[in-house]
Amino acid sequence: KLNLTKSINISIVGGGGGGVELAFAIHHRLNKELKKIHADNSLINVTIFHRNDLLMSTHNSNVQDIINRLCIEKGINVVLNTEIIDVIYRPNNDNTVTSHLISLDGRHYLFDEAIWCTEAIAQPWILNTGLETTIEGFICVNSSLESTNTKDIFASGDVAHLVNSPRPKAGVFAVRAGPPLTDNLRRRLLNQPLENWTPQEQFLGIIGTGDEYAVASKGPLGIEGKFLWKLKDKIDRKFMANFQILPDIEIMMKNKKSDSDSISEVAKSMDSNALDLLANASMRCGGCGSKVGSQLLSRVLSQIYSKYSF
Repeated sequence: KLNLTKSINISIVGGGGGGVELAFAIHHRLNKELKKIHADNSLINVTIFHRNDLLMSTHNSNVQDIINRLCIEKGINVVLNTEIIDVIYRPNNDNTVTSHLISLDGRHYLFDEAIWCTEAIAQPWILNTGLETTIEGFICVNSSLESTNTKDIFASGDVAHLVNSPRPKAGVFAVRAGPPLTDNLRRRLLNQPLENWTPQEQFLGIIGTGDEYAVASKGPLGIEGKFLWKLKDKIDRKFMANFQILPDIEIMMKNKKSDSDSISEVAKSMDSNALDLLANASMRCGGCGSKVGSQLLSRVLSQIYSKYSF
């Protein structure tokens, strides 16, 4: 619930695409709510803190200029060359608490709510595994997504660093690494040669500004407009529908191949004693797949059966 008797300071730590889009969305929504009750929208102060000298520093200069202009037009504060490293809470005499963000150079910034939207970091335990890593701790993998110094260890997504084709830590690369990773895991189990994967060099990023307006970024391209928001909305809704509109289970089961139709290539590679032991074991591990909901598991298995011969 908004306290309309004093200003509200909302801080976003991180000036990449995620932090900028979040700042725009919060600014738009809170101003919209204040307008409904005829309140002063100057009470809302949204501030982006970024450790680099430009917002959206991994994007082209056209996009950076558009974003900077929109921040000025909307009254969103931007603090650059400022790395936030800590948060402190100071009690007041009236039993309230004052919150401060602390920068690397010791400056304090008052805030009421803070949201962290910074870049990916690797878990510290990875450095103790013996796997080859970058200085930051990301696992070094070759083009097959296998560790550069340890056979049978694969990594993809934000935790991985592709030594032959480095890419930014962006979701589009993590998602598209899924199919080649799956394929190479199967290839390793079947003793087949691994296939190399080279991710795309450029990708389309659309940053919503909260008011049915958006900015598009791809390579050197930077454009803006309401039509981009409509495109983004269509793409996002289509993606989310994958998790809301599920296939009919009865149709899936009819299309599912019988387990007796063929024998897995992996099973064929096992000797008869191993197969007999598995077949007659009193209790076998259901595997991690046993923890997945039946509908989701059936959908994934159906896709596997349609692509591979077992």
